[in-house]
Amino acid sequence: MAINIAEVRVREIDSIGEVLDAAVEAGGNTIDSIRFEFGDPAEVLEQARSGAMQDAQGKAEQLASLADGELGQVLTINEITRTPPVLFEGAQPAVDQAAVPIEPGTQSVEVEVQVTWLLR
Repeated sequence: MAINIAEVRVREIDSIGEVLDAAVEAGGNTIDSIRFEFGDPAEVLEQARSGAMQDAQGKAEQLASLADGELGQVLTINEITRTPPVLFEGAQPAVDQAAVPIEPGTQSVEVEVQVTWLLR
């Protein structure tokens, strides 16, 4: 038994079905682990990070106010980032029809920040 593995990167989602069909027509009988990723996640991560920090500060200001205090300087910041891959399993060859349908969806980027402020 012989196994050949090929990794293909497709930048245009509209052509993924055609690429899958071509792989099957070329003799591929197993298509596995299709994943969708951001080409350049830096901008999306920056937006998520900014939103997380604004959210943390707003909550901290409210809590400080409830304690009759106010926020001082930032003492620590910890970031947790999650960008789970979107997987598409089990593509089947198209028989006498259009290319394998691939529907665009959404991918989530999650940034959580834990910030410690000095309370005055």
